[in-house]
Amino acid sequence: MTPTKQWQRWTQQTKQFPKSKYRFTQLLKRVGDYVETYPMTKKECQNMQQAARFWAYIHKKRVNSPIFPAGDNKYYIRVTLVSQHRLREVDYDELQNRIERSEEK
Repeated sequence: MTPTKQWQRWTQQTKQFPKSKYRFTQLLKRVGDYVETYPMTKKECQNMQQAARFWAYIHKKRVNSPIFPAGDNKYYIRVTLVSQHRLREVDYDELQNRIERSEEK
């Protein structure tokens, strides 16, 4: 008896990560780098804000992304790289001090 062809469930199929639409990785390399958009609708700004937050979460970075009015029912967004890690600078310094103290012992 010949074996039958196996089928795959939809949960077993590999999924491609979406292409970089906003190119945050290329544009936000150093702390203080920012991306500012042209005037667009509030919904488009909110979508970009969510994308920036998701990108920061995935890459373990922190971003600041306020939405500013541009007049005529249009808005623009400025996405700024605040930190290269999720910890705040104060917490990060304290963490470094703890590591140094544990190495001394």
